[in-house]
Amino acid sequence: RCALGVLSNFGAVSLHASNNMRWELYTNISRHWLEVNQAEWNKEKLVEDLRANFHTLKERVARIKTTSFCWSDLFLLDLTKFVLLITGQASGCILFWLMEVTGGPRVKPSLALTLDTDLKKISSLHWSRVGPNKGVLLAGDRSGRIRSYVLSVSREGLECEHRAEVWPHADRITVSHIATLPSSRGAVYLAAKGTFLVALRLDNSGAVVTFTAQQVGNLNITGVCPLGDDVAMVVTHSGCFSEVTVHTTGSGEMTTSIRQLRTNKNLTHWAAIGLGISHNWAFCAVAYRLCKVYDHLIRREPGQIAFFKLPHRKDSFTLLRDNPTEELTRYWDHVEAVRLQNISDGFVQGLEFATDHDDLEKYSAYQLRLAAVILKMCVSLTDASENKDMIQLMSHRHTSCPAGHLLPRCSLTMRQCSVVPYMVCTICSEVALSDVGVDGEDNPRCIYCETSFVIDEKVRSVVVTTTNLSESSTRLERTDPVLKGRPKEEITETI
Repeated sequence: RCALGVLSNFGAVSLHASNNMRWELYTNISRHWLEVNQAEWNKEKLVEDLRANFHTLKERVARIKTTSFCWSDLFLLDLTKFVLLITGQASGCILFWLMEVTGGPRVKPSLALTLDTDLKKISSLHWSRVGPNKGVLLAGDRSGRIRSYVLSVSREGLECEHRAEVWPHADRITVSHIATLPSSRGAVYLAAKGTFLVALRLDNSGAVVTFTAQQVGNLNITGVCPLGDDVAMVVTHSGCFSEVTVHTTGSGEMTTSIRQLRTNKNLTHWAAIGLGISHNWAFCAVAYRLCKVYDHLIRREPGQIAFFKLPHRKDSFTLLRDNPTEELTRYWDHVEAVRLQNISDGFVQGLEFATDHDDLEKYSAYQLRLAAVILKMCVSLTDASENKDMIQLMSHRHTSCPAGHLLPRCSLTMRQCSVVPYMVCTICSEVALSDVGVDGEDNPRCIYCETSFVIDEKVRSVVVTTTNLSESSTRLERTDPVLKGRPKEEITETI
């Protein structure tokens, strides 16, 4: 299960988790941070000077208000998996919240480290891993300065080993985005400052080795995403896409080149406000909003998200078919691209092993698994005349009990799922019994998608509702003499 971090315009950070197709509050980071500070503030005594008290109040608000946050990579230490949520405060303080990956419904974050910096109103945070238990954090603020912090994780806790000034100039150009660009000669960090894109290469202590700056477009940069080694895609507020390539000379100096990218969407009166790209660069998503001037007014409407396919990338189906890892766990963006191709173009060409039902032994388990996923998409996307194929495809998933009820089968053991709650795959909706265990794994994996099964929240909610109704019926029967002795069905209907 994934956690979604949300930063509000009031400076509050909260984590949400998906439950029954809805995002529910997981934990409130800002509330925990407020409780930590209130314990210290209660020990302080305010003076009678109103100006001094007002200044103290402003400092406390800046310490509580969050202006940016980012996630770290997943760490494994002493068989314990955890992740760091890093928040930057308006006062310049950086907080590191440790969250263990337990799979439970609620996880309380713990404050692992607090860094006091000279930055003000941190506008961008970026984490990059540089070792097994080591990472570098880049922080930029509203004044335009950038700092680097090299941190290590050990049994004793989180420790900051080095601090360095990456961009010491307070040029008043806000650092809006920071990204890591992979390179054969070491990672390159890209920082967006207004209309300028700064490329930096750091050493092991976080100090700058070399850098270069290039102006991209005539409006502010609103999104930066890497496209591969030494190549990144940049989008500006005007909706202009650019491909930026970072070149490194023999002496170690860096230069950049820019190439404009065209799209099939008319962006004349639209402003791009954000850019995101899938894990394997199968497609990108751009957030837009209407920005058109009418006399002295600016018309603004709710934004929209457009998905673009990158044309210079390898075909998604070819990449899945020739995948050397033979796993679908980290390639679901290409599977989604194939689904979109099915919608627009029809059946995917080249799926020979999915249509040859006579001799399936010559195909590997990965090829059959890929064929099952894509064929299921094709069946669900065809018209009603293919209803028989869908029934035949899903016949192995259900069985009938002696009373005639249709029960799902466990995809791992083929046993009836007559006991609730049971687990479900979030990708293909295959079910599995909750008592099925696999050695070395907390949760069993789906045989088709290789993703971990999770408890079906819909079935769990039905069980909880039924239990509550049963308890309420029993309490009513005990307290109300009129209802006493009536059938249980009538009591339930009365409730």
